[in-house]
Amino acid sequence: MRYTRRVVFFSLLIGLACLRPAQAPAQQEKPDSPVFKKPHVAQPPLIEQSDVLYEIWQSFLVSRKANAGDPVAQHELGIRYMLGRGIEPDTVKAAYWFAKASAQNMLSSRFNLGIFLFQGWGVPWNPFEAFRAFLSCAESGMPEAQHIVGLFYTDNMVVPMDVERALHWVRKADEAKYKPAKEVLVDLEKREQQAAAN
Repeated sequence: MRYTRRVVFFSLLIGLACLRPAQAPAQQEKPDSPVFKKPHVAQPPLIEQSDVLYEIWQSFLVSRKANAGDPVAQHELGIRYMLGRGIEPDTVKAAYWFAKASAQNMLSSRFNLGIFLFQGWGVPWNPFEAFRAFLSCAESGMPEAQHIVGLFYTDNMVVPMDVERALHWVRKADEAKYKPAKEVLVDLEKREQQAAAN
């Protein structure tokens, strides 16, 4: 009985030794040639980290920084709530964190808060406050906001229609190479020419 256990044990060890991965071919004489390079064989890690667990952990770390008053973390937490990265999507909480970061002069948060205010996502709908948020970002040099402020001046709803101001802001966005501004600029220049002809 002992003899058969030993034979089985040693045969298993020999079998496991034979299962080792195949060796890569020996390196050629010209290792700098792309044709003769030794192929890279990636070994999978023993334990792979789940993306979900990683996102949850990152959300926890970001929320700690956000609660401590870091505006960059507050902005990131707003984005995480908006997209549902590592936490449940929640537009109310996203708007809250964008507002917190915006109060600390974080332009990207102010811009996102403007979008939320204009759409009524997570906050009461307020296009007038949205315009003020976009105007603040536009005056600080954000081309996306300059483009949007220009559009506000074309529809005569939130602010009175003013083609000159619209052109001013859309030209600034175009000068900053913001692509959507190029198309709007062509239309606004046509409007200005038609108004001058009449």
